[in-house]
Amino acid sequence: MTALTELISAGGGGGALIGEYVGFADQGASFTDANGAVWLRAGSGTLDTTTYPDAPTVTLPVSYNSFFQSTAEFGSYSNSGLNISGDWAIGTSTQNRYGQINLATNTVNASNVQLTSIASNAEIAAIGYITCTGPNVVSAQANTDNKFGVVLRDWNGPVRMQSFALDGYNDSSSIGSGALNQDATGSYTYLYNSSGGQIRLDTSYSFGGIYWDAPNHKLYGVISDLTQGSLHVWDFTGDTFGTSNSVGPSTKSATTTIDYFAESTVTNVYSLSGSSTDLYIGYSTNPLSTIKIRKIPLSGNLSWASGTDVEDYGKEGSSAHNPRGQLVIEDSQGDITINGTVYTNQAFYGMDGSDHTFLSGAPYLYQWKSGEVLGSTTTTQVGPASGVTFYQRIK
Repeated sequence: MTALTELISAGGGGGALIGEYVGFADQGASFTDANGAVWLRAGSGTLDTTTYPDAPTVTLPVSYNSFFQSTAEFGSYSNSGLNISGDWAIGTSTQNRYGQINLATNTVNASNVQLTSIASNAEIAAIGYITCTGPNVVSAQANTDNKFGVVLRDWNGPVRMQSFALDGYNDSSSIGSGALNQDATGSYTYLYNSSGGQIRLDTSYSFGGIYWDAPNHKLYGVISDLTQGSLHVWDFTGDTFGTSNSVGPSTKSATTTIDYFAESTVTNVYSLSGSSTDLYIGYSTNPLSTIKIRKIPLSGNLSWASGTDVEDYGKEGSSAHNPRGQLVIEDSQGDITINGTVYTNQAFYGMDGSDHTFLSGAPYLYQWKSGEVLGSTTTTQVGPASGVTFYQRIK
């Protein structure tokens, strides 16, 4: 018999060291044995590194109970990005729908609202807010904090930016309008790369995100199609937004296009968010690799080399077009759930001291940052056994 099976047969911890796994009859999430050793069941976990300073930890995305955690469903998962503007967040869900939530009041005012006027097979590559600048902003925008929504879409043609109304932007009791607005120009802008060429989403799974730099009237966009990722910058200085919900000119070429795949073999760019000083790009170097978030300063040349990775989290049960990572959720009592999900629709939410925090998740949204977790290993990761439950000694 091996040392491990001898311990299992004995039904006790024997001389197990802190961090080792032993099989017992099920005794709940944790227990203390007759010798005073503390055991944590595989699949359970704790954030209490003070009580158990010698126990091994794993770094995972953690939503602490002091962080924002939505109390209502925001929408199903999406690879089409999440966007934050002030106290509001917006994101797309499946089948050309979007959700919107007031972060200040923790109130969902639009959940899985259908975006009409978009063909069912159209690709939604990104969603976000943009600032109204027109002198004749229509009455539907009077309650929107001077913003309306836009999506980047493609349907057998180049990427276009199209607008939709946010009737309930500042009114949590009102439901946002899903109707894409049409004016004399069709209320969309075709977006081209810096060479004036088309940007197309011709594969079944396309990803991206947009970030609106309101003070400088610049739109940043990242787009990929499982083969390569790129960044585009469109300068809308002098263009009018808001009249009849129009997004401005009929066409716009990027002032800057950077091929991140050529720089660093980045195949997928899943999300884009930002602050007044930096862009945050969720990415991977191949469809099945670990998801990372890279911080790129706006003050530089926007090259991949100018940035640094600020997050790196693994994926469990993922596929190329449905990447996600494990999320630890702490409730108001300090108990944790380890089987939450961090999808790739993350957006930078702010700093917690020196740590970056992000907003992500589905169908609920969670603010999170990397934290040290005791436990979290699943039974299948430890190994099979009949009639026993694996526990890890943590003290």
